[in-house]
Amino acid sequence: MNWVSIDFGTSYSSASIIVNDKPVKVRPLGGLYDMYGFPTVAYIDKNGAIRVCNDALPWRCQDPERFIKNFKLDIHENKIAYLNTTYKDIIVEILRTIRKSAEYAIGGESINATVITIPTSYSDVDPRVDIMREAAQIVGFERIEFLRESEAAAIYYNSIQEQQQDSITLVYDLGGGTFDPALIQHCSEGYKILGHRSGIECGGKYFDAALYKHFNSSKTIEYSDDDNLRMLQVDALSKMCRDIKETLSENESVSYPIPILKGQTFDITRSEFEELISPLLEKTFQECQALIHSAGKQWTDINRILLIGGSCAIPCVKRLFEQYLIGQNAQIPIIQNKSEEGIFIDALFAVSLGGIIYITEKNKKNKIPNGKDSIDSLCDFDKGVFYFSSVTQTKNWLKAAFFFYKDYIQTEKEESYNYLLQIYQTLLDRLQIENGNLVFQPIVGIIGEDAVDMLVELLICIQQKLDTEGYESFIQQIYDLSYWAEITNSIVENNTSDERFE
Repeated sequence: MNWVSIDFGTSYSSASIIVNDKPVKVRPLGGLYDMYGFPTVAYIDKNGAIRVCNDALPWRCQDPERFIKNFKLDIHENKIAYLNTTYKDIIVEILRTIRKSAEYAIGGESINATVITIPTSYSDVDPRVDIMREAAQIVGFERIEFLRESEAAAIYYNSIQEQQQDSITLVYDLGGGTFDPALIQHCSEGYKILGHRSGIECGGKYFDAALYKHFNSSKTIEYSDDDNLRMLQVDALSKMCRDIKETLSENESVSYPIPILKGQTFDITRSEFEELISPLLEKTFQECQALIHSAGKQWTDINRILLIGGSCAIPCVKRLFEQYLIGQNAQIPIIQNKSEEGIFIDALFAVSLGGIIYITEKNKKNKIPNGKDSIDSLCDFDKGVFYFSSVTQTKNWLKAAFFFYKDYIQTEKEESYNYLLQIYQTLLDRLQIENGNLVFQPIVGIIGEDAVDMLVELLICIQQKLDTEGYESFIQQIYDLSYWAEITNSIVENNTSDERFE
């Protein structure tokens, strides 16, 4: 099964895949905006057709009212009134565009699984996650997983430079619309999030706004009284400010032609721009300090600071942070493009690369061994606990454990069936029901005769899964807890039966 990791960003989204066992960045078809990946924008025409990413960009000045950008934090289920579409519809098209580019990168092979990174602030029941999941399903992804952005960045960094156990990394994620720092501790189990602060209004679009405000104070602009024309003027100037910001990352000064003032230019130096945004950056440093203190730590406990996100490409971010640390009497390595050992760090793609590394390692870990391996090695369930609202729901989950129709042998090798049956039996032998919870541990009591009856719906459900998904796909999912939760809900809701088992 081919996977694509998608970092769905405020301004730009990035994606990564595995090619020849190595993580590789996905480039948009056409080669535009290679540095940043896929612009997270959309244009909805008067007929309701949706253009996204690079295809939408030419329309931002043509009809700015129908041009959608910076909507990541505003995602909801309702229709966008004046456009007669939903954010889910837009996300579907963006995910579809990314999937198409990813499939092209691997020679046209189908990609039917994705891991999507989400802000650390999103809860497990966040409605925005549900919308993302539904959109991914519409696109055709059969397997969908979510991963915290800060954790993905830490995984990526650890993949290129192993960290000492218990060391602490401050992930400084400065994107297009928000600042989302997180404190990650490296441990034997992987990573532990000590704390996070999310949705802080600071990032690329706020730097653009500061530059725009400075421009308006230095130039006399006569905006049109016509609403549509005024929107076109504002959008053209906003694009100018964004272009100037990006140019100043590579140059000490810029002279940019003003799109609505013929023959005039806007001249600004890098130092002037840095002065404009320094109060905003100071705010992010203070947020980092608040995060560290709320986690019960001090600056001296932090082993490194990892800069990720497109806005970290602005040169003064690292320099001003270093100056801030001096004021805190702290000497902490700040990693941006290179680590302490000179290893290159891809800050723009750190999250999506971390996502594809995460899912690749997870799939390797969960891969079913061949018949020569002990079946017990497949069943390390001691740490797993399922919480359900009632004993009835627990029993229904037992129906969806690991048991298969014997007529499945007709379409698959008997050997495969026997191994699956062994897995099921091993799991069943290690089950215990406690207060309505299903606990993976050596069984200490008798479940009861009705446990046999509880397998009836399981037989139907599993057979359907095997028929629709195939053996290989199904096997790759058997350790995914959310996957079994889905089966549980399906059984509870549909309560089917089969007369052959009555």
